[in-house]
Amino acid sequence: MVIVIAVLRNLSGKMTCERARIRQPVRVFVIGANTWLKSAVAPEADKPTSACYGVFGSGHGEERMQVQISLAQHDDVAPWLRLADEVVPLFGPMPGFDDVLIRKIAQRLAYCARTDAGDGCFLGGVIIGGSGTEYAIRWLAVSTNFQRLGIGKLLVEAAISTTPPKSTIHVDTFVADSPGAGAARRLYERCGFIPGGIWREGEVVRQRYVRRPYNVPR
Repeated sequence: MVIVIAVLRNLSGKMTCERARIRQPVRVFVIGANTWLKSAVAPEADKPTSACYGVFGSGHGEERMQVQISLAQHDDVAPWLRLADEVVPLFGPMPGFDDVLIRKIAQRLAYCARTDAGDGCFLGGVIIGGSGTEYAIRWLAVSTNFQRLGIGKLLVEAAISTTPPKSTIHVDTFVADSPGAGAARRLYERCGFIPGGIWREGEVVRQRYVRRPYNVPR
C-alpha cells in the first residue's frame, strides 16, 4: 500500500479546487498552510477517476510537496538513524536501535515517509511489533522540519492498516507534563486510542494509549 499526500500552500487566500486523474486506488491527502487536512480515496476501478480537493492559505503563489508512506528499505537505515539521533533529547538513549531497525525492515514492520521528488528526502518513520490480535507501535518520529503537517498521523494510520481488523494496538509514550506529551496525546486520540495505565521501569515512566476495535470512531 502506498499513501500519497500533497502539501500545498495556496497564497491567494481563497479555496481552490484541483482535479487529478488517479489510475490506482490510492489515498490522497491535501494539507493547507493552516494544516487543514482532507483526504479522498479513489474507488477500486480500472478506469481513471477524477478527484477534487480544497486548499486553503494566504498570500500569493503556491507550493507543493508530495509525500509517500511506504515500507522502509535498507537505503532508509542511514537517514532513519540520523532521525533517531535528532529525537534523543525526547526519547532518551536507544542502545542497539540500529539492529532493531534492520530487523524490523527485514520483517516488513517498518514504514517511512519520504518526499516524492528528487532524492526522496526522509521525513519520518514508524516501527510496529506484535502478532495475532495484539500489536504495538514501538517507535514513531517525524523530523522537526516536517512536523505539524499531519505526517505523524499518516504513519500511525499506516501502522493500523497493517493489523487485522479486530486487533488491539497500544503505544507507550510521554506522561503528562513531560515534553511532547500534549502532542502525543492529541495524535493518538485522533487515531482512536484512549489513555491506559502508566508504567515505570527504573527511571523510565511512560503513558500507555490503547486502540481497541470498539474505540474506533464510526
